Amino acid sequence: MRNCSVLCLTETWLNDNMPDPAFQIDGRLLFRADRNQQSGKARGGGLCVYVNKDWCTNCTLVNSHCSEAIEHMTVKCRPHYLPREFTAVFVTAVYIPPGAKANEALKELHNNISSLQHKHPEAFYVVAGDFNHVNLTDTLPKFYQHVTISTRGNNTLDRVYTNKRDAYRAVPHPHLGFSDHISIMLVPAYRPLLRCHTPTQRTITVWPSDAVPALQDCFQRTDWQIFREAAACEGEVDLEELYIGCPRIHQQVHRGRHQHQNSNWISEPETLAECGGPVSAES
Repeated sequence: MRNCSVLCLTETWLNDNMPDPAFQIDGRLLFRADRNQQSGKARGGGLCVYVNKDWCTNCTLVNSHCSEAIEHMTVKCRPHYLPREFTAVFVTAVYIPPGAKANEALKELHNNISSLQHKHPEAFYVVAGDFNHVNLTDTLPKFYQHVTISTRGNNTLDRVYTNKRDAYRAVPHPHLGFSDHISIMLVPAYRPLLRCHTPTQRTITVWPSDAVPALQDCFQRTDWQIFREAAACEGEVDLEELYIGCPRIHQQVHRGRHQHQNSNWISEPETLAECGGPVSAES
């Protein structure tokens, strides 16, 4: 877990009297949302998200919320490498207290995630945390839950939801400190679209680099009076019949392998070149 891209912690019990440097981890960006008075409780709760700098340095805290029903915090990430079908990664850490009203918690989560999806429809969404008795798919049926093992006793209280089926495979790890919940490592199982489609061969015809200067020179040496006289006498001019001064310019034929999602493809005349795809990143 030391090399994981994103680390989500719930029930951190942090407060305003605890400065960030005391909890900073080398090589990681820290985002935290401490429990406040809106929760109706004096202590407990709290969320932390650590982002590995080797994976992403372009991170922004989108929003955070604290109430009696739910605590959540969303971080937007633009990783160094990302499957090109995604524009960004949104990580939402969630903690729902055991006695919270499920309807209120789901309504708040639904409003937050739906708003983000409306603004960023092609992003990848990860919603992780301690959900207790609440199931996110009750309000967001197009999300998929990836944790299939018990995380506290015989219950699966800690869950990870994404908007892509089979995105992760859950692996259990020992608990941290005095926590009574085990830790969960999500191993990427998603296969980028670029690797799911067989490249297709395409042939295109292009003008050579010297085509424009050759045409310009040809037009400059043209006696345009011929066309004026022909048009005056006959009313119509067949340019293909009359214009014979332009030299034939041979077009070049390029053949190359084209990948899915309009990826760039590199070729040389009469040769094949395979385009390399982006490197998918762990989340």
